[in-house]
Amino acid sequence: LSSVRLAIAMIYTLGITAASLLEQTLLPLGFAALATGFAGRYLNRRIGGITGDTLGAASQLVELSVYFGILIQSNLFTSISLLWKSF
Repeated sequence: LSSVRLAIAMIYTLGITAASLLEQTLLPLGFAALATGFAGRYLNRRIGGITGDTLGAASQLVELSVYFGILIQSNLFTSISLLWKSF
């Protein structure tokens, strides 16, 4: 799987998701794009490309970044921090 094909697949997937959910997805998709770019660049520099194992790891990283974006966007992060400060 080449980096170009991976980028095209990511852009296509992000476009479909963004079109269907509009502003609810902007922050999570931004995190996903950053995580994908970071993972791709790191893996290309570190081991010279993408393997099946690294693709799985990158997928998990992107999934976690999307969850983090959803958490921030839904204001749960603010609620948790306020709760933490009350202790």
